[in-house]
Amino acid sequence: MGGICYLCKSKMSWGEGITRKHHYDLNQIPPKDMTENDKMCRKCYHKDTCFDCAKDLDEKSHKVQGNRLKEIAISLGETDEIGDKMDETDVLCFDCAKKFDVRHAMASYNDTKNTEGVTPAAFDQWKNDPLNQHIVQEVDRIISSEDVDDFIETVSESSTNLPIGGGNTPVTETKPVTETKPVTETVSAKLSQITSVNQLTNITDVRHDEFKRNWQKGRVVQFKNDKIAILMRAHASQVQFIVAFDQVTREGFRLMAIDEGKEASAGGFTGGVSSYYYFQKMDYVR
Repeated sequence: MGGICYLCKSKMSWGEGITRKHHYDLNQIPPKDMTENDKMCRKCYHKDTCFDCAKDLDEKSHKVQGNRLKEIAISLGETDEIGDKMDETDVLCFDCAKKFDVRHAMASYNDTKNTEGVTPAAFDQWKNDPLNQHIVQEVDRIISSEDVDDFIETVSESSTNLPIGGGNTPVTETKPVTETKPVTETVSAKLSQITSVNQLTNITDVRHDEFKRNWQKGRVVQFKNDKIAILMRAHASQVQFIVAFDQVTREGFRLMAIDEGKEASAGGFTGGVSSYYYFQKMDYVR
């Protein structure tokens, strides 16, 4: 006659069942409540509960060991609110393991990029790997949330209560404040929080593919979003250029620079083969 699983109480045939000794033989830590005389069936042996969401996991479920998460966090120089509480017997399901990745997305991204021997091509391959998209998307979100929009909004709010000058009345009713810093100080302080050299480099890496998808090489409208526009004036497309120039002007974009493009000569004349016109939305220019 066999035994009974101490967890699910199911009957087992003779010789069946996993004991504490079996766990130690397999270099595994048995459950804390398991005694020397207890046995568990193979179904319960392969069954786990996600430490984070408490979802039941079977032998076919993807699991990540708690000690592995601690090793990753330590290697990144970080701590984790979930991983730090887990021991060797605890596991996370696949979805909760992805949440761990998201919590450490920026550190993981920079660590991979700066790892010795990782070439730019290898890093691009890592970024394009479907298994890493949740990390890349979170890094993109973090960088986007620190974009200039926050700076513009802050400066706009600070400016509404200030006189336009020459003794004019305020634009809006002045709210009581204990101390008001000059706008120049507010702008300078906020500008210093936008990006450092490294942060700006990270932005160019992370958002490269996003911007490239919207870049129309060889077209009159080279690029346009809510902040900037780039138009190209080329031979045989003058009318299209005029229409685009008119439209971006109507939308409040201002011409900031002109690049005459590549030089060429024909019939004794020289000049730019095509010219590039760079516009900025004035709401974002201070």
